[in-house]
Amino acid sequence: MGPTNWHRRRGFTFVEMTAVLVIAMILLVVAGTGYHRLVLGPRVDVAVRLVSAQLQLARHTAIIKRQKVALLMPGPNVSLQKPEDRYGCLRMALVSGSGNQYQWLDWIETRPWVFLPVGTAIMEADHDAGIYSLSKNAYVTVPEDDRYAYVNGVPLDGVGTGSAYKVRAAVFSAAGQLLGDTRWITVGDGVFNGQWIIREPANEPANQSVANQLSIRINPFSGSCSVKNPAEYE
Repeated sequence: MGPTNWHRRRGFTFVEMTAVLVIAMILLVVAGTGYHRLVLGPRVDVAVRLVSAQLQLARHTAIIKRQKVALLMPGPNVSLQKPEDRYGCLRMALVSGSGNQYQWLDWIETRPWVFLPVGTAIMEADHDAGIYSLSKNAYVTVPEDDRYAYVNGVPLDGVGTGSAYKVRAAVFSAAGQLLGDTRWITVGDGVFNGQWIIREPANEPANQSVANQLSIRINPFSGSCSVKNPAEYE
């Protein structure tokens, strides 16, 4: 009995090898996309939960202390030792003032600096949802804070040197109501290291600037927080 076809075949044809490589590449792309969503999606979710919890804690502290309390969120007007922390840290402080302008009085000693997960940032903390430009009346590719409450004379001990002015803040009254224009806080998948590195910029006509983002809406009367995705922005 002569050798079978199986024994006579000594390898794959070029067409078969090409097909296997194409299938392998497709599987790698699909797996990579799934991993990307698995890792980056929860990372932004964790950051949003962290910021929301700090907002509620700041409101509760204001009520307990019967003083104005600000949750400070460094941004465009602050220079830190680590540029990547510029949009990624927050801390509570006692403040005085009204409207959108406040003066730092003292740190709440039991509340140190809190840092967001690496690769996430508080991209905007102002009066509108998403990464939006009031001057352009459009969503933009680089975050731009418009109207917001801010605090002056903020010492940067722990994250930098000297003092900072116009530090973004969500400010609560002694009654727990939100003061000023900081009513939306947008958290997204991005890093500021001297310039913005935004992952997955959206290319749709209604561009939200970054595909992986969520915005926290603070109720000005109750101080409660609700989380919105870009499809739910008002």
